[in-house]
Amino acid sequence: MNVGRILLECGNTLVSGNNSGIQRVSRNLARQAIAVGAELGVTSIPIIKHRWRCYDGTRWLAALERRIEAGNPQKPVTRTLESFHSGNSLLKRLLRFLRRGTLQSISSIVEQESLAWQSSAIHFQSDDLVISLDVWWTPSLRRLLQQAHQQRAQTGIVVYDLLPITHPQFFPSGLTSIFQQYLDHYLKHADVLMVISQTVQNELRKYAKKLLGDRAGEAVKIDFFRLGSDLDLIASGIPSTDQISDSARQVFAQTPGPPPYLSVGTLEPRKNHNYLLDAFEQIWDRCPQTRLCIVGRPGWLCGDLLDRIHHHPRFGHELHLLTNASDADLAYCYQHARALVFSSHAEGFGLPLIEGLRNGLPVLASDIPVHREVGGESCLYFDIGSPSTLAQIVIDREQTGAFAAVSDWDPSAVISWRDSTRQFLQKCRVLAESVDSPSMETPDTEGAEHAVHS
Repeated sequence: MNVGRILLECGNTLVSGNNSGIQRVSRNLARQAIAVGAELGVTSIPIIKHRWRCYDGTRWLAALERRIEAGNPQKPVTRTLESFHSGNSLLKRLLRFLRRGTLQSISSIVEQESLAWQSSAIHFQSDDLVISLDVWWTPSLRRLLQQAHQQRAQTGIVVYDLLPITHPQFFPSGLTSIFQQYLDHYLKHADVLMVISQTVQNELRKYAKKLLGDRAGEAVKIDFFRLGSDLDLIASGIPSTDQISDSARQVFAQTPGPPPYLSVGTLEPRKNHNYLLDAFEQIWDRCPQTRLCIVGRPGWLCGDLLDRIHHHPRFGHELHLLTNASDADLAYCYQHARALVFSSHAEGFGLPLIEGLRNGLPVLASDIPVHREVGGESCLYFDIGSPSTLAQIVIDREQTGAFAAVSDWDPSAVISWRDSTRQFLQKCRVLAESVDSPSMETPDTEGAEHAVHS
């Protein structure tokens, strides 16, 4: 089958305004897809499931573009607001919204309803490939892909990692079973599965063989594409002075002393911030002026971590926390930090690593397979089982003035989101045109509509 249209469902990203790894990838693919698709000779359209219909998402993207150019990207909304947009009955959605007390978000609801009113409904065709770019482990997205299959379209998902299955200890109770249920379903019934690294591709292939048997698992159409590294929520791509928050300036303007080491990532157990603090407590014993700036929004299971940071004797002096950094703030941090420290237990890719390298920072990363894939010989790696290994790398730098030698980073290895989108669309089309469309059956259980994974 020749693919006539590639439809990219990205409703969670466009409605929520969140900016974690999944949303950054989803948003950038959607933003670039129309123009890149035209270059490749395939119509590519962002779509959004809003209530019981599917709409052309071009107007949602246009609204986002206007906010970016005005220097006012969309702020994340509450989970309650996301739930408002997912129900079918306007009365039921409104009552749920009012019960949860988020009246300050009414303007966003009005905007979403207005955009839906102005947008064209999407009707699936037999030459369509419908891909879910963000949160696909929900009943509403499963129903959307089932509807597409009923119209003889092909379907697919982007798998960012298998971490709820391989590392369940780092996720909220219940998410693993929901995630696994839906992944098993799509391995059996979706036409295309795209992943974000060779490491995830290998893990998914292994999992597919275990689930389906060697022969069927090997037949599942899986491919990976490389991610871009530019921070997109900045007008004209370069942060202006007035876009950078006072809090970010104050951290990096402190004198005397060197600039801080930088850690970027959502505050949740998988990101391993406690290890980072353990290492820096050893560093402060030997090099008390060394500073650390942690940039990340609070995620799940992070209450104890936040207490540890806020009550740390060095908080506000050698230890800093930015929980509401914009892309302009993040770019400023990358440009002025001493080095990036990325201590995650597990990743599907690790965007901060590639962002740090793009900005010319020395990168210190936990020694896990995907970091080796992404960073190659251009990073210094430390053992996540021993905080002293990271501490010694930093102490040596502070005492000698230099990090241990690594290979020079090849700038050509860093690609833009436009190039990432081109690779994504090309590989999607190749996979879709090489498979027959299986039937999309319903999983045995419904799962949870609003389970969120970043």
